[in-house]
Amino acid sequence: MNATFLESGLDQIRRSPADEGRIELIVRRPARDEREVVQEATLDCAKGLIGDNWANGSAHPDTQLTLMNARVALLVAEQADRRQPRRRPALRRSRLKRT
Repeated sequence: MNATFLESGLDQIRRSPADEGRIELIVRRPARDEREVVQEATLDCAKGLIGDNWANGSAHPDTQLTLMNARVALLVAEQADRRQPRRRPALRRSRLKRT
């Protein structure tokens, strides 16, 4: 991957909707160096993403949740099956609940 490759995807990324979107993938970290893809998740204002180890680490409210443009993730991953942890099924739409 090089700058030319990344620049080739900029037009597609710039066409992303500015005022709405959908969650394509939810990945939480139940333990250090572990990733888990989930269909649904609950975001708690005090505990973060339920089942994620955020509250066991720095627990800084500004780092509670990371969002990434799906088009950027796909470009960087170069293929959809690399956007998620290994041995997981194909991408699926997910829901995030806030409590």
